[in-house]
Amino acid sequence: MGWRVARHLGRWRDRLTGFNDLERERAAPLDGWFDNLIVPSDERVAQGGVWVVEVFPPSMYGQLVKSLRRNGWDRDDFVRHHDSSNTERVEQARAGRGWTWWRLGEVVGPRAASSGPGTYRDVLPPAFDSVDLRATQVGTSLTIVSALFLTSEIGMGALDETWHATHEPRVTWRGLRRPTVEGRHFAAIRAGQSERQRLHDSARDWLAERCAGSFATSPGRHPVIDMTLFDRFDPCSESPSRDLREALRALGLADLDFGRYESPQMPGLALVQSPTVPSGYDVLHNCWGAVGQADRVVEVNEWHGYPQPDNAADVAHRFNDELRSFAQYLAVHRYLDNLGTDYAIARDAASRQHRRFRSRELRLLRRRVLTTGLDLATVGPDTARMWDEPWRSFVPLEILWKEADAVDAGESAAAGVDYLRELAGLRSTAVDELRVADAAYRDALVTAASLGASLDANATGRWALIVSGVSLFVATVTLLIADVGSETLWGQLMSWLRA
Repeated sequence: MGWRVARHLGRWRDRLTGFNDLERERAAPLDGWFDNLIVPSDERVAQGGVWVVEVFPPSMYGQLVKSLRRNGWDRDDFVRHHDSSNTERVEQARAGRGWTWWRLGEVVGPRAASSGPGTYRDVLPPAFDSVDLRATQVGTSLTIVSALFLTSEIGMGALDETWHATHEPRVTWRGLRRPTVEGRHFAAIRAGQSERQRLHDSARDWLAERCAGSFATSPGRHPVIDMTLFDRFDPCSESPSRDLREALRALGLADLDFGRYESPQMPGLALVQSPTVPSGYDVLHNCWGAVGQADRVVEVNEWHGYPQPDNAADVAHRFNDELRSFAQYLAVHRYLDNLGTDYAIARDAASRQHRRFRSRELRLLRRRVLTTGLDLATVGPDTARMWDEPWRSFVPLEILWKEADAVDAGESAAAGVDYLRELAGLRSTAVDELRVADAAYRDALVTAASLGASLDANATGRWALIVSGVSLFVATVTLLIADVGSETLWGQLMSWLRA
């Protein structure tokens, strides 16, 4: 047997082995902790809301205005008769003469029982009852649109239903490669995180369809914060037990085993970050979770001006300002990170893209330099204001790290480790690096355009000479064969030659 035949037979053997692995997983006992994800039967979770943020730099200002008008979020109502429209507010804010933030309106379903001033009706995903829309102006260059999606009865219980369900082994086909087989344990982890991710993507899709900005087309899409409340487990006063650790991984909350962020402005809630990109069985990405024990969150917080909460959505509404503000900081960090990615991609493609210059590439050059360059030049300095004291006094917020050992010991979070301060340092570093990258890339593109234009001019000159020569030849032949008298000039010339 030749080595090529043996290699192909080995590949088919690996593919067929996947079927054997799948049957073995199906035959595993249903009560074993190693092969199954054991979720405590007396523990329940409910999701209260999802915060989604979109940003509009100078290059996308036109898209924001079109979205406000297209969706009807700019039409007159009872309130607008005594105030400016949303479009006018955006124009005033970006000119430095308007409000720092304002309410765009509230969107409810077509069959909602009632609606007040500033409320619009639209089709919502089944998981949500309403969407609270607000705009925040950062300096004069960046408009942030944030949306709180309050969950319906379906949305509150969907994650808990998936969490407690029994998930059978699954196989994932990968073309000609060996299929991936997941037992019940890892299938349950993937299903739980996928359900939470599905709720996030449902909110992202709704906002992107109606108000698309910078994040709508970026690979990681919009940054998201959601709220999950437990019936029994309190992440702010205890670390997860051994039996609960893997169950929390199915919710995307495995980092609670190491520590969590807490905020003095949000007692009873822990903040847990998911990975930036999905990996392996962990499919959740680009989101944060605000988690807590339902009764304790209600007990330790003041509810002045708010009705006593009846469900998780009421609790999410109570913390709307704090979590919305945190989401805006995350959005600025994510936007600058995306700019860095765009510059890296453009840099790597520059040699291939500009190796042969064509006149039509001037349009691409102009668009890239004007959009990214102008956005960075204005957004960079403006975003620094978010960490200044006047801005932070609007919604006082601290995000402090707390180790798992400190949680078990009942200690407070470390006052010196503020995640927002870390974001301030990351923002400053990112802006400096982006300015250097922008200057280098701009010089490279301008040089490519200048040299390419010279080459293009030379090529055009050569073609002009060729066309001129062809025109002269055609004119000469036409003159020779033209019949201007009794005989053509060509005939007279031939007669003279014969003579």
